[in-house]
Amino acid sequence: MMIKIKCLTGTEQFSSIKDTWDAFVARHFPEAYYLDHGWLTDWWDVYAENEEVFVFLAYQDDSLVGIIPLTVQKEKFSGFPVRRLGFMGKGFGREDFPILTAQQEIITGLFAELEKKVKWDIASFTRLGPQSNEILNEISSGQSRKYEVIDMQNPVIEIKGTYEDYFNSRSKNFRANYRKKSRRINEWGKIFFEHADARDLSCILEKIRSIGVESWQGEKGVHLAANEKGNKFLEAMADNFSRRGVLDVSFLYLNEEPIAYLSGARFKKTYFAIETGYKEKYFDVSPGMLLHLNVLERLYGYGDVELMDLGYDAPYKRRWTDTNRPEKQIVIYNKRIYPQLVCAFRKSSLYPRVLAVRDRFVSGKVKTEGFSKRATEKRS
Repeated sequence: MMIKIKCLTGTEQFSSIKDTWDAFVARHFPEAYYLDHGWLTDWWDVYAENEEVFVFLAYQDDSLVGIIPLTVQKEKFSGFPVRRLGFMGKGFGREDFPILTAQQEIITGLFAELEKKVKWDIASFTRLGPQSNEILNEISSGQSRKYEVIDMQNPVIEIKGTYEDYFNSRSKNFRANYRKKSRRINEWGKIFFEHADARDLSCILEKIRSIGVESWQGEKGVHLAANEKGNKFLEAMADNFSRRGVLDVSFLYLNEEPIAYLSGARFKKTYFAIETGYKEKYFDVSPGMLLHLNVLERLYGYGDVELMDLGYDAPYKRRWTDTNRPEKQIVIYNKRIYPQLVCAFRKSSLYPRVLAVRDRFVSGKVKTEGFSKRATEKRS
């Protein structure tokens, strides 16, 4: 068995392997919407146009067994400017290594190649599977790299039995809260839910943007519709999903006004909830919860959907399901002096004090100017 790792850089080299790439994904990772060549190209064009991209291909005896699309971007980390190594498409979908076999040998070889070809300060992976995490921990320990690990979860709802079975399995408080919010919103006017026609992209995007700019994410500047790059990727993502026949978008209306949306992708037996938003002025009726449950009830009605994948970890999602897939967030520090200083600061007694000062500053800024940092967690 011989492992070879090849590195591609630049859009032309990446474009040249489109057919090979998509055939590999379709055969081995068919539901990984975030690995589609066109989707990654769109993300690259929007978010990494002026950054370094390194696409690694792993071969075993000349057969393709792994694809690892990475990027190095200049970011702030704990207040320090760093060169962050991570997966292309970060923020959407699971961040794990699409490798079929010899995972430890390939990831070890990958980091050896990174040492030779790439300048980075920290490597940050947000949603790793347990096996990949163990391998990275072992590699980091063996090479005396400092690293941090945080336990995370991927909440999913297994669609078994009937929707009534699911709803009745939720806690008494959950069910009571749903009924309370339903009564309240019905007191405000006439409501209805719409499962959008995926062919009418312009209409879908118009509604998403109208909701997004009035959402709490929009008010803080972190919604896709709140900035030029986000709008560009929102349009590209919707077009990509529509062409692939997986786009699934639903809206909640109040008195004919769209007030909440849930955009997702449906791959055969799995529905992925990807982006959601609601108009902040309707916060008291929890439109996000009402819409998610309506979509879930529809999925039960199909009869052939087995899973609703809720994506990233968030406290409110844990109230919706008892099924959580373990994931890990890991940060690896390069052995150079500067990353080691950043790590030492994060582990020092001074770091919590600096965070407290920053949080007080941000809190005051939110009240007066709005907040521009991309959110890492969304409210229900």
